[in-house]
Amino acid sequence: AEKKPPPQQPKVNKAIIEEDSLKEPDEVKVQEDQLLTEREEFICKICQIHVVGCRPKLTSCSHLFCGDCIWQWFNQHPDTQTWAQRAKAAGPDRCVPCPVCKKSLNENQDLVSVSSDTQRGENVLLWRMLSGLRIMCINNPKLRKEDGKCDWIGEYGTYQKHYEVCKNVPLADADYPPETPTPQKLPAPEKLPAPTPAPPAKQVSKATPPVAPKKSPKIAPKAMTSLPKASAPNVAA
Repeated sequence: AEKKPPPQQPKVNKAIIEEDSLKEPDEVKVQEDQLLTEREEFICKICQIHVVGCRPKLTSCSHLFCGDCIWQWFNQHPDTQTWAQRAKAAGPDRCVPCPVCKKSLNENQDLVSVSSDTQRGENVLLWRMLSGLRIMCINNPKLRKEDGKCDWIGEYGTYQKHYEVCKNVPLADADYPPETPTPQKLPAPEKLPAPTPAPPAKQVSKATPPVAPKKSPKIAPKAMTSLPKASAPNVAA
């Protein structure tokens, strides 16, 4: 009997690979202990030790992952499936369960990037919250107790630029170039429907105003002239 060839490994979506390849090759992930305050909602639920990075992905079930972690999840998950499950899951509609809630995730429909060039309004707000997290440098003495000297504290969105020039010395001795905050793109305004034109106003015929009756002029009464006083008659004595 002829041996059947082994089933082919499901291909990973090229769109995800191309998108993930856009990240800097030397990008350094931010560790959870670099955060100045606890923000559990921004910790990757797969690696569980890093703040989401490498073009984070938000799923349709509202879970946030590192871009490279969720890509590896899609790439390696078929190894844990049976032959029938792998055959069924192959192709453009390949789905894997969410690492958190086990909801079926389609790699083409259920993953959205959370980055500076995102267009969806709710994801822009999420990116602003993520990029505004206050963190310390990995070379901070609190993290590297033996030889850490850098006392830089800044925002998540500017950390990669700092790390590229970090000399592991106090800021007062570093002479770093001034940092410029990463410009945030605003979501495109939604197009409002054109207003419905108002119906033409009805023409109302102007009524002729009533003519007020002319008032006759008042005639002042003539003043009565006083009569001459009659002189008393002379009476003979």
